Amino acid sequence: MNAQELGKFIAYKDAVLIYTFVEGRGSKLHDFSKYRNHGTIYKMKWLKNAGSFDGVDDYVEVSDSPSITVADTVTVLAWINWAEVRECTLLQKKNIGVR
Repeated sequence: MNAQELGKFIAYKDAVLIYTFVEGRGSKLHDFSKYRNHGTIYKMKWLKNAGSFDGVDDYVEVSDSPSITVADTVTVLAWINWAEVRECTLLQKKNIGVR
């Protein structure tokens, strides 16, 4: 992704989470929204500037933040190659340790 393409993503001023996968390696995903909700990658494989998730135990974890609290509705935009996907969870929020 070049700077011009990245600028199109960043232009969404109300977005609370923007992952572009431009890192291409490593265990961190950088959030390009103004909230900086960076994520930690678990078991995902890198394919150039994309992530390959096996649908079983690969995921990106984001620390809890008021900016990602969903009160009513949420819109998710993702480019997904569904070629081999049978079923998956695209988005999940857990309250771990909350009683």
